[in-house]
Amino acid sequence: MSVILDFDGTITARDTIGNLADFAIAHRRQTQQHAGEGDHLAAAWAGILKAYAEDFDANVRGRQPPEAERTTLAQEVAYLRALRPVEHRSVRRVEAARLFAGMNASLLFSAGEEAVGRGDVRVRESFAAFVQAVRQREGRVAVVSVNWSAAWIRGVMAAAGVGPADEVAVVANEITPEGRIVGPEELHRERGNEAEPEEEGGADPALLATSEDKLRAMRAIMAENGADPSGAVYFGDSATDLECLVVGHGVVIADDEEGKLLKALRRVGYDVPHISSSKGAGNGSLFWARNFQEVLDGGLLDREE
Repeated sequence: MSVILDFDGTITARDTIGNLADFAIAHRRQTQQHAGEGDHLAAAWAGILKAYAEDFDANVRGRQPPEAERTTLAQEVAYLRALRPVEHRSVRRVEAARLFAGMNASLLFSAGEEAVGRGDVRVRESFAAFVQAVRQREGRVAVVSVNWSAAWIRGVMAAAGVGPADEVAVVANEITPEGRIVGPEELHRERGNEAEPEEEGGADPALLATSEDKLRAMRAIMAENGADPSGAVYFGDSATDLECLVVGHGVVIADDEEGKLLKALRRVGYDVPHISSSKGAGNGSLFWARNFQEVLDGGLLDREE
């Protein structure tokens, strides 16, 4: 059994990129050598968020067909993959602002732990128990995330009771001490180390940023395990998880049945019953659940053995 999970909004209750940025700003305020460095960074972050929203909206406005008319999986995938330049431009803005300059993996790991300890980041119910249940069945667990820091992810999971002994692989971007955001080794091996011509001077071409990137990462993980991606059980909550969810078995994590990703899946023809449902598995064996306790109670792991 191979279980692959998204991080932000799936393992955690909400997206944590904002928490990661808040830590970077607070850390700069504590260590600044010149007055106002932290305030300058906070203003830069606000500008990054504004620029991303404007870039995203401009991209969406120009896309055809519009959302209501995207009724096939192929149409939705094409729309999601076209967002790659938007995500790369945003990362370049973060790097140019030097938001994370001077931060190493140890510091970011501790920041993730502390964010959970303070209650700033909340992990979904029974996540640690779920990982333990998979491991007890001799299953493998991996995390695939577009988050900017694998170290931050590991810190959050450690605070939630999932540490090195649980052997959870994390495939995500990393922050370098220079403040660069670089893609995971798995995608570097696939793409090679040479930047594509249009991306020279831009973001790392192996950046993990889109639904397509996640699918490539998922395939790399399964290849290392000597298995086909269709044999994995994937958990995700957002649009970047869509491609992975429909490859084999998938569980959408959502607060309720009107979640945005659930609506998108239904729009393109997928039936997604709640995991407690006794009905058929639906297209691609898709279910939804509010948290990992519902997954355990639904008996999914026993069905996958």
